[in-house]
Amino acid sequence: MDKARHIMRLLERQSIVVSTWGVTNIRPLPKNRGLMFRANGNCFKGLIKVRHDAADIYDILYIPSGKGEVKLQMGVSDVELVNVISKEVGHSPMALDYWIDILLIK
Repeated sequence: MDKARHIMRLLERQSIVVSTWGVTNIRPLPKNRGLMFRANGNCFKGLIKVRHDAADIYDILYIPSGKGEVKLQMGVSDVELVNVISKEVGHSPMALDYWIDILLIK
């Protein structure tokens, strides 16, 4: 299985959390090294590159859209992947509005 597809499957397992990041432009990294996408959370807005290393360990690169420093997190396990990215990105304001509406309708 290619690495981008493997990462997508990990993200899809927690799709409710991932949906709050405001994800767009999902595409594979060159040379099948992983996955990249844009996020629009309340803590981070920009490009995220998730590189899959051997033994289900991931390196995550955060490249902000505007001002801000590029950040690299190395050695993230597949179990921690969604939680680590979620702590960094936060939630998209639009996604929060959507989930509040869903909860209020019920």
